[in-house]
Amino acid sequence: MKKLAIIVLSLLLVLAGIVVFVVSNAGSIIKEVIESTGPDYLGTTVSVGNIELSLTEGLCVVSDVEIGNPEGFDGDYAMRLDKISVVLDTDSLQSDVLVMKSVNITGASLHTIVKGTSDTNFKKIMDNIDAALGPQAPVSETDEFRMIIDKLDFVDADVSVSSAVLGETALTIPDIHLTDIGRKSNGATAGEVAKQLLAPISKRVLSALLKAKLNVNGLDEQVEGVKEGLKKNLLKGLGKLGKSE
Repeated sequence: MKKLAIIVLSLLLVLAGIVVFVVSNAGSIIKEVIESTGPDYLGTTVSVGNIELSLTEGLCVVSDVEIGNPEGFDGDYAMRLDKISVVLDTDSLQSDVLVMKSVNITGASLHTIVKGTSDTNFKKIMDNIDAALGPQAPVSETDEFRMIIDKLDFVDADVSVSSAVLGETALTIPDIHLTDIGRKSNGATAGEVAKQLLAPISKRVLSALLKAKLNVNGLDEQVEGVKEGLKKNLLKGLGKLGKSE
């Protein structure tokens, strides 16, 4: 009996050690997961500066996230996120679907690169996500991590645009507020969440770009000798910034 008690106690201590290790290193584990799986969806590099996590309070702060440019687009980055603050529903930590009460993304810097009259780095990233998601399988047939986000706010973002036709342009876009992501489908995958966020971002960029640069008079003033046919092609191509399907 004494030996059995020692064995049981030893097992409990080992399990407790594992739990302590996982909890104390949860931030670095999440960081590694994001950096290793993000490129599978986005088709480009993803790096995370730091993650602060408090499971008891249900709080998570991710700092200094950088999404690189996809193949064929030169530039340091497509998107930089200074801070992502997440409030978790702690009751969901033991369930199959993680519920986030709120996600707040502040201080984002977006660099849109327009090649020719149709290709952009954000359109390429959206295409990569679509390819990675592929045909959607029913929830019951996939073991992929799923989440629900009750409220997502993307605020205080600044946008820079690089284009051979328009040159370097700075834009501002309205804040983005999304609700009930993944609620109807009993959870969304990381790729689906990325798509639902990037689609309105690209549309906001398109709207700001059209307003700031693509009125007919403005384009004539900045790009001398541009023909009407090029204007139409440029408008058509930049319209793909907002493509979400």
